Amino acid sequence: MNFLKHTLAFRDADGTTRLEYSDVKITTLPPAKRVYGGEAEAADKKEKANG
Repeated sequence: MNFLKHTLAFRDADGTTRLEYSDVKITTLPPAKRVYGGEAEAADKKEKANG
């Protein structure tokens, strides 16, 4: 049984609140250096150029 859920709350036009749930999708990302600012922009350009 999967207990990891996103809880989504909605308010309908009549003011009632409705709750819905969706599964959490757990994925793994490859290790990468965390970069910010100008270095991040340069890394994005390099990644886009390499396809």
